[in-house]
Amino acid sequence: MKRYIKTFVFATLSSSMLMGCINDLEKDSEGSLNLHVGVRTDVSVKTKTNTSPEENCVVKIYSKDGLIRRYNSLAEIPTSMMLSAGGYKVNATAGDSVPASFNNRYFRGEEPFEIKAGQPTAVDLVCRIVNSLVTVTFDMSMNEVFSSYKVEIANANGELVFTPEHKDSIGYFMNQVDAKVLNYKLIATTINGGKFERSGELLVEPTTRYDLAFSYKNDDTSTGGGSLNLTIDTTPLEQNESEIPVYLRPQIKGDQFDLARPLQLELGSVIPVSFSIATSSKLTAAILACESFPNWGFASKEIDLRKLDNTQLEELQSQGITVLNQHNAANGTGYMQVTLESTLISQITAVEGVFPITITAKDENEKQQSATLQMLVSNATVATLNPIESSIYTNRAILRGETIRETDEILGFRYREQGTSDWTSIIAEREGTAFYASISGLKAGATYEYQAMAGEGASTITATFTTESMLQLPNNSFEDWSGSSPLLIFGNGQEMFWDSGNHGSATMSKNVTTPDESISHAGARSIKLQSQFVGLGIIGKFAAGNLFVGKYLKTDGTDGILGWGRPFASRPSALRGYIKYRPGTVDYSSTDKISKGDLDKGIVYIALGDWAGEEYDGVNWSQIVKTKQQQFFDPSPANTGTIAYGEYELSAATEGEQLIEFTIPLDYRDTRKPISLILVASASKYGDYFSGSSSSTMWLDSLEFIYE
Repeated sequence: MKRYIKTFVFATLSSSMLMGCINDLEKDSEGSLNLHVGVRTDVSVKTKTNTSPEENCVVKIYSKDGLIRRYNSLAEIPTSMMLSAGGYKVNATAGDSVPASFNNRYFRGEEPFEIKAGQPTAVDLVCRIVNSLVTVTFDMSMNEVFSSYKVEIANANGELVFTPEHKDSIGYFMNQVDAKVLNYKLIATTINGGKFERSGELLVEPTTRYDLAFSYKNDDTSTGGGSLNLTIDTTPLEQNESEIPVYLRPQIKGDQFDLARPLQLELGSVIPVSFSIATSSKLTAAILACESFPNWGFASKEIDLRKLDNTQLEELQSQGITVLNQHNAANGTGYMQVTLESTLISQITAVEGVFPITITAKDENEKQQSATLQMLVSNATVATLNPIESSIYTNRAILRGETIRETDEILGFRYREQGTSDWTSIIAEREGTAFYASISGLKAGATYEYQAMAGEGASTITATFTTESMLQLPNNSFEDWSGSSPLLIFGNGQEMFWDSGNHGSATMSKNVTTPDESISHAGARSIKLQSQFVGLGIIGKFAAGNLFVGKYLKTDGTDGILGWGRPFASRPSALRGYIKYRPGTVDYSSTDKISKGDLDKGIVYIALGDWAGEEYDGVNWSQIVKTKQQQFFDPSPANTGTIAYGEYELSAATEGEQLIEFTIPLDYRDTRKPISLILVASASKYGDYFSGSSSSTMWLDSLEFIYE
């Protein structure tokens, strides 16, 4: 522990004579991964946090080529996963990263690991708190000289106020990467009504707690003076860790088979089938449900194994289900193994068919998990597998199957739109026991079904999938408007999708983005983005004509806070539209990215992704833009939430006097399915930095997505 002392010395003759001085001291090629994520900190939290680490945890696994797995909660992490042999790293974040909060904490962890072929690898990833923590206490001696007092502690983006009522509170600060300073200010009123302020800087590090203690000492000097003392205790949190328990949902796992796939059983088979339930606390319910139970001699379609006494368990075993139940009192974990014995399996495999048993497990922490043991009884040669969601597009998909037994028959699939009678057949490509086929020419937003085939023999399993819809942009020709100051890009009674900087410029009775009926491609008007100086005389600021998908959230002085992004779950190949651009000579510049006298540049860009986002006033946005703090969207591959990106930069005027067609191809960096869309257009590319030409203008119309 390090201790720093700051002393403010002052005379008590009158408030105007208060003076201070400060003294500073110092597969064959695959292996399996079992991943456990925990969160650690030594902070005894007395303030109520908004979320627990488990409720807001993102886990990412990287190979040498980049991101390969992403889980948006601990509940999504499978019990085990297969990875190709090689080197990897896993990182995780938990909690909420906000500049300053009494409630929200942020945790981070990273661990490299290696997968060896044919071997299981266990990785325990520990997430440690990365905030700088601050507490403030006031000694009772402060009341000898002050009638009231508080301390403001702030970083570049946030501030917390500590009063005597915050004695049990912890402030959590997240500084920017290169910022290691917290500014503090004591604001007090002396007992005779005078004002007293003292401020200073606190050099801080992540994962460190700083306890600030303010006190007053009467020095009884000849002038009747005293001193205000600030003592700072610094504790690196890595030195004393205690674990916050993170309870996972129960894990249900098949014994030598994958519950996510149908279990293939031959007619007449008597081989027992087992599965297990593992819990991080005591198992309180283990329910088996099956419509066929009465046909196999059971009294009910549903059995709760945890409610059975020893006599009932013995009776259940005589009917073909054996239960082994264990509870580890030392660590609180639970484990149950359930075996469908040969006597029951022989009844199940007496006829062909699909027999699903739903398994539901619950523990004493109210964590619940369900899985389905789907037993497929058939002498078929092949089985149909469900498609991978990311392989289903608007008009194409990849069908999957596997061989149950070796065959020389031609492998393939037959498929059709659900509700129709005619099948279409396609030959598959084989890789080991798996085979697949890519199909195209499908209808968007339609449901299809398919079966795996070996020669003329079809699998008894039918899989279904629904293609993506060809989503388009609402008000894409910018025909609908409302309001006046600011002008809004949606009609009366419609929902907002687009927005602009008009909210900010309207404070000076100007709109930088307007409808223009003098030029259009389709409909009565286009949208006009006109960069300009917004202000009175020399007082004001340069504002780019702009358009974005999202919402203008707040004006912060002369700067804006914007929420970018809207829900979007399709994968177009490009954006097409019509544009006219007239750049001017840059006459405002506050960045080295563009200089006065240069020809201005315009830009239109689009991104699809599954960003974790940031919350503002209870709404989660894909990107919060804060121009004052220069917090902008990062289009580079370093932004791993971006799935696809494309841009159209204009460095000169477009040809002619009319709108011309343009296309922005989307470069897909990953096969993941997006959940949101960011789309931005600006008459001045560097308008975020309040730089550009006050005469640059861009017109847009008829924006639409192209799908393959």
